[in-house]
Amino acid sequence: MKGTIGLGIIGAEIGFAIPALARMDGAWPYIVFPVIGAGAGAALGYFLIDNKDNEKAAVAVLATGVALIVPTFILTVARTAYRPVDDVEEVDGEAEYLEETAEEVAARRRARIARSGTGALRFSEDGVLLTVPGLTLTASLTREESFRYGGAPQPQVGFSLVSGVF
Repeated sequence: MKGTIGLGIIGAEIGFAIPALARMDGAWPYIVFPVIGAGAGAALGYFLIDNKDNEKAAVAVLATGVALIVPTFILTVARTAYRPVDDVEEVDGEAEYLEETAEEVAARRRARIARSGTGALRFSEDGVLLTVPGLTLTASLTREESFRYGGAPQPQVGFSLVSGVF
């Protein structure tokens, strides 16, 4: 099972890296390629490693897959980051170049991301973003509920996985 999971992870990582390196736009390549890569990797891991009871290779592949998660994430985010370019606006058949400062571009991007919610996977006008999820700390019971039903409120931590502007 370790070989199946390990090569499945590596396949998904390759599925994220290829569209990022090709600078593909849109959400579909970051959904389709990792799913295909994970499926192909898992199948190869089963037939080449787990089916032959090669325990050392299975552990090595699993460790490699786990070790490459963060570098693949950094590569994907770095290659898909928005890079501001001079915007061009057509005015009476003439191109007018509008230059924005880096601060203005960053402020607009932050506003678009904020509108997309607090999820770890956010669907925004910029596409699909993988970000740190928003965390909430609440009590399990309000004071009234605690009084009415008995029991002490316990702290709860919550975070949203998916959010977006549709």
